[in-house]
Amino acid sequence: MKKIYSDEMIKTVMEERQAGLTRAEISEKYTIPISSLAYIITKEQKRERKEAEAKIRYCPHCKAKIEKPEMKFCWNCGADIRSEEQILLKELETLRGILASFPVAHADEGIKICVKIEDYLKGRAEK
Repeated sequence: MKKIYSDEMIKTVMEERQAGLTRAEISEKYTIPISSLAYIITKEQKRERKEAEAKIRYCPHCKAKIEKPEMKFCWNCGADIRSEEQILLKELETLRGILASFPVAHADEGIKICVKIEDYLKGRAEK
């Protein structure tokens, strides 16, 4: 029968592995069979690799790999690779600057609306 290890135990094993302990040392310390330990480590490494690959973006125009998340334009073709939310946030910033030059009585309401939209878009961009 296969023994199930808790998420906490798996996390501890991976931390010990990163700290430099060998499989034999971890096995002895936590009384986990080496075969089970090898399975846990392999499975966690695959999961971590899959998560890392999911974060990589690709240019929608030339399909080049975009490795730096802060990039706004594709290094290969120069296309704008920002999300719709990022573009709209930049446009809202411009609009707020324009509204700031209006008389206060007219600008305040527009600036309040811009702030609400900006908060909403920031919430979406973080997801």
